[in-house]
Amino acid sequence: MTNKLDHKFWNYGLILIILTLGIFFRFVNLDKKVYWHDEVYTKLHIAGYTYNEWQPVLFNGQIQSIENLQKYQRLTPQKGLYDTLKSLAIDDPHHPPFYYIICRFWVQQFGNSITTIRSLSACLSLLALPAIYWLCLELFSSQSVGEVAVCLLAISPLFVLYAQEAREYSLLIVIILVSSGAFLRAIRLTSSTSHTILSWGLYTLTLIMGLYTSLTTLLLILIQGLYLLIREPIRLTQTGISYLISVIASGLIFLPWIIVLITNYEKYQSANLWMKFIKIPSRLLFEFLGLNISRIFVDLGGEFENPLIWVVMGIILIVVGWGLWILYRTTSVKIWGFIFTLISVPILSLLLPDLLWGGVRSLSSRYLFFSWLGILLTVAYLLTTLAHQKRKIWPVMATIVFSAGIISCAVNAQSNTSWMKVISYSLPQVANIINQSSNPLLVGNQSSYNPGNLIALSYLLKPEAKFQLLSDEKTYIIPKGYRNIFLLSPSEQLSEKLEKSAGVKLEFVLGDNHLWLWKVKFLGLTPFK
Repeated sequence: MTNKLDHKFWNYGLILIILTLGIFFRFVNLDKKVYWHDEVYTKLHIAGYTYNEWQPVLFNGQIQSIENLQKYQRLTPQKGLYDTLKSLAIDDPHHPPFYYIICRFWVQQFGNSITTIRSLSACLSLLALPAIYWLCLELFSSQSVGEVAVCLLAISPLFVLYAQEAREYSLLIVIILVSSGAFLRAIRLTSSTSHTILSWGLYTLTLIMGLYTSLTTLLLILIQGLYLLIREPIRLTQTGISYLISVIASGLIFLPWIIVLITNYEKYQSANLWMKFIKIPSRLLFEFLGLNISRIFVDLGGEFENPLIWVVMGIILIVVGWGLWILYRTTSVKIWGFIFTLISVPILSLLLPDLLWGGVRSLSSRYLFFSWLGILLTVAYLLTTLAHQKRKIWPVMATIVFSAGIISCAVNAQSNTSWMKVISYSLPQVANIINQSSNPLLVGNQSSYNPGNLIALSYLLKPEAKFQLLSDEKTYIIPKGYRNIFLLSPSEQLSEKLEKSAGVKLEFVLGDNHLWLWKVKFLGLTPFK
C-alpha cells in the first residue's frame, strides 16, 4: 500500500513539474521573439483600419518617423468594434472575427504592448491542457492517457511557439479539442433524450465558435463526419441525424460571414495565391511534412541545415508509426478510427493538391493542428501502453521524449526569432545592421510582404531611424542629407534606376527567401550630401 502511494506521489509530482514548466515556457520572454508580419496585421485589424486607410498615408514617398508607422497599430476612440469587423471583412475575409473581437477587448483592458497582446494567446493555450485531458477520457476512457497527453502538450515545442503568437491559433487548438470531446460525448449519450439535446447543443456551439475562429474548422466537420461513417457505416442512425442537424445549424449561424466571403471572394483568393503558385519538388513536400511532425516533440531550429535533424526526424517518424500500429492492434475502430481520421484527413486534403497541381498548402504547420494533435495523442497512448505492459523501453523513451521537449522549449525561449515566423525570420538581423549606422533611412515599397515587415521593423530600429515608403518607384530620387540609406526588398526597376545614377552603387547586405536588404553606397563626393 505504501509503495503504491509513493508511486502515485512521484507520478503526480512529475506531472506537476512538467505542467509548471509548460506554463513557464508559454509566458517567459513573450516580447523577445520578433514581432512579425502576421502579428502586425492582427493589430491593424483590432485597431479597425483597412488597407485603404493606412497604406496610402504611409506609402506616400515622404520621410516618416517610427511613431508615424506605429500610429495605425493603436486603438483610438474614433474606431470601434464595427471598424474591426469592417477591416476583416474587406481586407482579410479568410480570417473570421471571433479571436479579433476577444483580442480587441483584451487590449482595451490590459494595454497595447506586444507582451500584452501575446499574453492572450498564452492564456488561451492553457485551456488546451484540461481540454485534451477531457478528450482522452471520452476517447480512451483512460486517465493515464490523459495525463501523458497533457504533459506532452504542455512541453511540445511546436504548441508552445504557437501559444506565443498574437494570432488565433491558440483559440483554434482549444476549440478543436473541446469540439472533439463534445462530439464524442454526444455520441456516447445519444441514448438519453435529455442528455442528447444538451450534448449535441454543446457540440453545435463549439462548431459555431470554430467557424467564427478559422475556416479550417470545415476540416474538423469533415473529420467528424467521416469518423461517423467509419463507426456506423451504411446506415443513418440517430447519431448521424443529430450530427447533420448540428452541422446545418452551425452553418446557418455562420451564414453572415459566408456572405462576407462571397462578397469579397477576390480578396480571399488573392490572399491565398501564394499557396498555389509557389512550386517545390514533391520530395520536399514529404521532407517538410516529416520535419513538422518531428517539431511536435523536438525543435532543433531552422530547416535542414543541421544534419542531426534527419536522425531526429527518422526516429520520431518510427515512434509515431509504432504508436499508430499499437493503437490499431489494441483498440476498437471507435478509438483508432477517430485518431486515424484526425491525422490523415487534413494532411491528405492539403498534400494531395500540392502533389497533383503544385503549391505549398501542406507546408504551413498552422493548417494542420488537427493532425499534430492526433499524432500527439498517438504517442501519449503508446507511452501509456508501454508503461502498463511494464516494458523496459518505457522509462527510457519517456525520459527522452519529455527531455527533448523541455530542452527545445528552453532553447526557443532564448531565441529572438523562429522558423514559424518565416516571412520575417531575418528581421532581427536586418535591424541589427541598420542600427549600427547613424541617422539611417530605410526605403521600402508596398509589394508582397513589405508593408507588414516594414511596420514590424519599426519596433526593432532605434528611435532616430527614418522610413521612406514608396507607392511609385519610377520617380524615386535619393533624398538629401542621408548617407546611410538601406533598401528593403527593392524592385528590379528601382535597383536598375539607382545603379545607373551617377556616384551611386548598390551593395547587397543580406537576404533569405522572403526579404533582401541592400545599402546605397556613395562613390566619393555626391550631390546627395
